[in-house]
Amino acid sequence: MVLLEVLVAAIVALGAVALYFRFVALRERDRAGRAAGDERARIARELHDTTLQSLIGLEMTIAAMAGPAASPRELLDCATYVRGTLRTEIANLRGLMQSFRPLAVSGSALPSYLSDLVARFHAETGIQATFACDAATDQLQPTWCADIVRIAQEALVNVRKHSGATAVALRLTGSDNAITLRVDDNGRGFGFAGRLDNEALWHQAQGPLVIKERARAIGGRVTVESHPGRGASVEMSLPYAC
Repeated sequence: MVLLEVLVAAIVALGAVALYFRFVALRERDRAGRAAGDERARIARELHDTTLQSLIGLEMTIAAMAGPAASPRELLDCATYVRGTLRTEIANLRGLMQSFRPLAVSGSALPSYLSDLVARFHAETGIQATFACDAATDQLQPTWCADIVRIAQEALVNVRKHSGATAVALRLTGSDNAITLRVDDNGRGFGFAGRLDNEALWHQAQGPLVIKERARAIGGRVTVESHPGRGASVEMSLPYAC
């Protein structure tokens, strides 16, 4: 068990140091106004709701197994649990770090970037994932492309962590005045049935908060269609004129 405690302490220390400096970098970059506040709030929620809670669970498990009465089977079960939890949290931290990296994606490169993102998601999770694009993206500003990628990343994180889905499909479509990213999965859905538009999602405190915040910061709108036990669709529409 000493080895387990050292391993957990090392992961916690390394993760805490990395996240601290990433957080400082984000703060010093000081993106204007509400967007920066939303980003910092998202990071704080992510650390509290996932990493911190998991580490508390690890600490309690290791403490319970530290006594001399623990059987070999109990110690093996403990080691298996610790290993699985660390694997999950490493994936969570990797995703959080990825969201901090500056993105430089041109309009012409956006479809292939999203296609690669979806392919990596499938390889890492085993969840069936597809991407399709029937939008003209060549004229999109790089900042818009980066925002679309960030929202796609967050949508896939939500599918992996919360939905229980076995399949997800991303689609990028365009019209005369907007570009839309749609994410469909066959998971458990949200805590409501039916379709809610942007205003209803905020008013009823429903839907994926981080995606709503990101979309709001760039002038986009989110719509969610939920079928509990059968899946959900999340759609973010970004007007070209925003």
